[in-house]
Amino acid sequence: MDNLPYSLFITSECFICQGDFGPDHTPVALACRHIFGRQCLLHWLQQGQGNVSSCPQCRAPLSAEAAQGQPARAEFTSETLWDRCCEMSSYQIDTLMYHIWKILDAYQFWPENINVYIHDLFMNVIRSSFEDASRQMNDLLFRGIHLQFHGRTQAAQGVIPSFNRLVLLMLATRSKFPKTFQAEARTNMLIFKASACFGRGGITLYWECLNEASLSRNDRYFPFLHFYTMLVSQNVEYHPKGNMWPELPQEQLAMVVDRCCNRIGRHWDGRPWEGVPSDEFKNKLVAVYHELQHHQHGSGRVSLRGNEGEEDIVRGLWRTGTWNLRATYNANVID
Repeated sequence: MDNLPYSLFITSECFICQGDFGPDHTPVALACRHIFGRQCLLHWLQQGQGNVSSCPQCRAPLSAEAAQGQPARAEFTSETLWDRCCEMSSYQIDTLMYHIWKILDAYQFWPENINVYIHDLFMNVIRSSFEDASRQMNDLLFRGIHLQFHGRTQAAQGVIPSFNRLVLLMLATRSKFPKTFQAEARTNMLIFKASACFGRGGITLYWECLNEASLSRNDRYFPFLHFYTMLVSQNVEYHPKGNMWPELPQEQLAMVVDRCCNRIGRHWDGRPWEGVPSDEFKNKLVAVYHELQHHQHGSGRVSLRGNEGEEDIVRGLWRTGTWNLRATYNANVID
């Protein structure tokens, strides 16, 4: 610590361009304490020649990957930037979600100009959340993501639709679970993963993906199924134990479809959830809903909340739904 004053580097100009710092040439510091212009460093990360995984001045590694001799992902495309965003830590994701919830809480209803609203707003939201999280992280590549969005680069613009989908999912489902869940890192992580499992691209969510995940055909969409099942569980929690369960199967189906398809995932023109669930999925959903009623109201167990360890419960619920559907089919065949 005594030698710290002698190890600091004082500079009034950018090492890369040799230009003075000012309002249009904002300085940023690396972990090695060297200072560069923000845009110059951004250009270095994107288009620099040679070893762009190290400090332009002293060649100190910009990340733990580079220090261990692993190839550092310093040149960002839309694909690599999206991959890096999906690898964010739980703290970074929770910070991002906090900033989005903070903005969405100002809106009681769905904004009419939702597409323009999200595109203009989200650039500011993601930049501020990345900047907030990067202050706590010794991760220069993560700060490189922040630089991408700060500069509104082509790579950053390319992943905006994927984040639009996240915002739309949050906006569409925020009234389906207690507001206190917004402050829970576990719930925020699940919502992020539920959106991220659709990959980089459009904003549409598909019922068929839920059906595939419920049949264990595609683990890729399991986070989406987990989140949806959590919403179904919260719907069960919302309706008191004294609510009568209809006797006729068609009445059971109508009630569950209204609560968990029309209200949770109804079809919106130009909005996230597209299409309608299949009859097979709806029949399984009735069994899942009834099983959740038994667990939460009959046995007094807590509702699903996106916790770690719930994955096996969710898989078990949908297997039960599939078994019940097969049993009903076999009974009809025998009759």
